[in-house]
Amino acid sequence: MNENNQLTEQQAAELEAIEERFGSYGHLVLGAHDPELTDFQRQHCVNVLQIGHAKFGRELAAQYGEAYPLEALAKRIDHDINQVSGNQ
Repeated sequence: MNENNQLTEQQAAELEAIEERFGSYGHLVLGAHDPELTDFQRQHCVNVLQIGHAKFGRELAAQYGEAYPLEALAKRIDHDINQVSGNQ
C-alpha cells in the first residue's frame, strides 16, 4: 500500500483477481496457503482467515468441533456480509 494507505492499481487488480477466482469474499480463506497466489494476495487471504477465526471461531467450534472446516468459515463470513448488506 502507498503512504495514504490506499491500494495501488496493481494491488487492486490482484485483489479483484482473487475475489473473482474464489467467488466470494468468505472463500478467500481458502487462498491462505495457495502457492499460486502472489505474496500480497496470499497475505490478504490470511488476513480474512484471521479475522474470520477471531469473529466466528467459537461459534463454529461449538457447531463443528475445534477443527471446523474452512468451508464452514467461508460460508459464515459470507452470511455475515449478506446480513450487513441486507441481502439475506
